Amino acid sequence: YYAWWNWSIGSFAPGQHTVRLSIDTLNSVNESMEGNNEYSFTFTVNSTTGSVRVTISPQGAIDAGAQWRVDGGTWRNSGYTQSGLSSGSHTIEFNTITGWITPNNQTVTINAGQTTTTSETYTQESRTISGYVRTSGGSGISGVTMSGDSCSATDSGGFYTCTVSYGWSGTITPSMSGYTFNPANRSYSNITSNQTNQDYTGSVITTIYVEPLGICGGNLPCYSLIQDGIDAAGDG
Repeated sequence: YYAWWNWSIGSFAPGQHTVRLSIDTLNSVNESMEGNNEYSFTFTVNSTTGSVRVTISPQGAIDAGAQWRVDGGTWRNSGYTQSGLSSGSHTIEFNTITGWITPNNQTVTINAGQTTTTSETYTQESRTISGYVRTSGGSGISGVTMSGDSCSATDSGGFYTCTVSYGWSGTITPSMSGYTFNPANRSYSNITSNQTNQDYTGSVITTIYVEPLGICGGNLPCYSLIQDGIDAAGDG
């Protein structure tokens, strides 16, 4: 005879599965014969979802708290694999962290049973330190070298600018042959905003020669008395 059954076994995870059936109608089959009434079949359940893994760089941004999320969900750390995503397009978003430029959103395509990988880079923000190098009379001194992080030499008006990374710490020192500067340098710690009016005053180094006979081997200016030379240098 023929018989038909309808049954529901439940849900299966993606992958291969085997179902075994043992039929004993009204307990009429002897236990020794039950093996002849066992049936099995194997089937495969295909995945309908996929995953995405996102890597963030540089390490400094990660240390500062950079994260990502998909479709407005939970924020994830760099390298995390988000599973259970339906096939199709999804939006990857990156969070905002202080001192770094947030990357634009990404659109990724998810395929069933596969992991899509993508990466993104944060760019550190920059700040500027600027000012003038002038004489005591207010005239700009051009060509002064400003040692520091990406500093320009002073222009014809004595203006300079330095570009530093967000949170920078360090020292900027002006230098030029034949000059001294006040202050001699400026130190900075954890720069988070632009620094303006970082000015210096430059003074020409005056060399005086003092010799009792007022000859000094032909070097000028020459003074016979030390005090005369000091007074003259002070006037200059």
